Amino acid sequence: MSWRRWAAGAVLLAVLAVSAGILLLGAASGGERRDYWVLTGDMVAGQAIAGSDVSLQVLQVRDGGPRPRLLERSPAGRRLARSLPAGTPLRPDDLLERDMVQVPVQFVAPPLRTGDRVDVYEITDRAVVLRGASLVVTAVPGSGGMGALLVPASEEATWVALAAGSSQLRATVTYGAPPPTSAPLIRPVSPGGAASRSGAAPGPNG
Repeated sequence: MSWRRWAAGAVLLAVLAVSAGILLLGAASGGERRDYWVLTGDMVAGQAIAGSDVSLQVLQVRDGGPRPRLLERSPAGRRLARSLPAGTPLRPDDLLERDMVQVPVQFVAPPLRTGDRVDVYEITDRAVVLRGASLVVTAVPGSGGMGALLVPASEEATWVALAAGSSQLRATVTYGAPPPTSAPLIRPVSPGGAASRSGAAPGPNG
């Protein structure tokens, strides 16, 4: 065997050895690679996600290890369910349902920030009615009281009618678990003008 053939064979063996080492290293690491989406900047609840607001990352998941519940499909066009800082890996429950719409509404409220969640009551002469629970504020009421809320698309017509009506709408910041919304919560108002259950909901005059 000539010297040249011997050198070529040695080089080939070295390449094969390196390739085998890489394959063995990959096999030893095990697991699978998963794509997931991360916020590139701070975002508030209710904000629509643009393509530039997220970046696609790759996660190596070990065999037998915990499988984080991360969002694997692009969230572009969806809205956040909560305020999140930059660098947060998105989970499916970080997004609002698709059938949410933004409705301009005039309402009275304590100082708010975009992304806050509020319970909205309709104040009438006869009752205080809970019209929406844990709704996301997308525009803070200005000097005229006009703001905007995210509401279920199925209730859009109701909210448009409420916004155009003469009843006062008053919002309180949502704390804890939101009350059930399967039926309107109605609290009778006493002749003195206060709700029958003290502190449960704002009265017509307070």
